[in-house]
Amino acid sequence: LINICENKYEIVIPWSGGKDSTCILILAKKYLRNFTPIFVNTQHEFEENLKYIESFGIKYEEITVDVKPNADKSCTH
Repeated sequence: LINICENKYEIVIPWSGGKDSTCILILAKKYLRNFTPIFVNTQHEFEENLKYIESFGIKYEEITVDVKPNADKSCTH
């Protein structure tokens, strides 16, 4: 299944720096030859999280989005 997917699709791994997405990234590194980690920067990230992502030593694509909080404190873009 991995070989079929790798040969047919571009594999993108969304990576937030949290435990779940980091686990998936580690598994991807172990089992996939070609994939692209994507980090979506909402510009509301904790500094510790950004430092952790950088310290991981993985080349990743970063997408920056402009997210502004609504009056009710929820976020939209």
